[in-house]
Amino acid sequence: MSRKAPEIDLKPAEMITFGGFVFLTKKRELRTVEGKMVDLRSQSAEVLSVLASRPSEIVSKDALMQAVWPDTFVTEDSLTQCIADIRRALGEDAHAIVETFPKRVTG
Repeated sequence: MSRKAPEIDLKPAEMITFGGFVFLTKKRELRTVEGKMVDLRSQSAEVLSVLASRPSEIVSKDALMQAVWPDTFVTEDSLTQCIADIRRALGEDAHAIVETFPKRVTG
């Protein structure tokens, strides 16, 4: 017997593992795979949450800013600082986990 769509409860992953780290999505906590807590500011954890929920996708600045600061005016510097915080927390000097791309102009 197959289930109809309303009976299926699709839940987002509660744990996302990448590069020797585990991100607990509900708690917005970053830990090493050994379980040690990695310090991350709340806004940086929100940015990481958005990125982790969309692996292998290019997420625009606008989409990130709307997701993290929906009703607040902030400059792109806030996002830049969050990305730097995430990279620092991950020890990510090569930018292989969190990669940024220059603005594309379409014409």
